[in-house]
Order: sequence, then structure tokens, then C-alpha cells
Amino acid sequence: MNFTKTLFIILFSALGFVPSFSQGLEYKKSFEGLASFYGKEFNGKTTANGDVFSNRYYTCAHRTLPFGTLIEIENPKNGKKVIVKVNDRGPYCGERVIDLSREAASKLGLIHHGVSDIKARILKKRRGFDINTGSMATKSKWPAPTTSRSFHEMIFLNSARRNFVMKI
Repeated sequence: MNFTKTLFIILFSALGFVPSFSQGLEYKKSFEGLASFYGKEFNGKTTANGDVFSNRYYTCAHRTLPFGTLIEIENPKNGKKVIVKVNDRGPYCGERVIDLSREAASKLGLIHHGVSDIKARILKKRRGFDINTGSMATKSKWPAPTTSRSFHEMIFLNSARRNFVMKI
């Protein structure tokens, strides 16, 4: 049986299909515990999934959840919520369950406490999340309909270029 599974994986890998067994799972789990946030010294370092870490993104580290999992974190003390994406492993300090980026921690009001209690819910949806803004994409039609004149003005005649004169 193991030989068949191994042959199956090798065959699909050779064809360019790498099976991912963690994709598509629908989580309905929630958890509570202590959260901390990354220090400034981690900026620019590589995370466990290969991304370059930035404290400006809405990301987090969790010990076991698959990379790309979206988690809604709530600070029960003030009711603030934020959505983060798992892209690293950890924390490995004490009884902490999650490490947040500094941006996510500041939105939750955790910066002054360092470590704080949180409530977390794992979201079913794993796509459409913007780590720069910490928000889910809306169901808008893209690209937005526009006239060619307004598009031209938006691209070429913005405030910085209106007074641009080219000398020949």
C-alpha cells in the first residue's frame, strides 16, 4: 500500500501536480490563549513558509495550522478584531498560542501589554485576503467599468503630472 501511495505522489510530482492534502479543509475550530507579537528585529527575516516577514502585514505564527490559514483574532478586553494569515511557526515561548505581527497587535490594542489573552476563530475561507490591509476582498467586479477618457485622466493626468511640460 505504501509503495502505491509513493508511486502515485512521484507520478503526479513528475507531471507538475504536487498534491496538497491540507488545502480545502473547512475549519470550524476556535481556540483561546495568550498572544504575543514579533519584535522589530524580525523584519526582513524569512518565515517558515519562505515569505519575508514584515511587521506591517497582517500575519501570524502558529505551531500546527497549515500555512495560509486565516484566523480572526479578538481581544476580549476591548472587543477589537483582526484577521491574520498564518505564515510562520511558533511561538515557542511559554504557554502562548499565537505570535502576531506588530500591525495586527496594534489594531487589537496588545502593544502596551506585550502578552494578552485572545479568542481566535479559524475561518473557512482561505482566499481573498489582503495582508497589507488586513481585510477580505469584497465581491466587486474587477476591473471596474470606466470610460477611456476617465481612465486616461486617472493614469496620465494625476495631480503630479498635470503641470508636467516636456522640453524638446
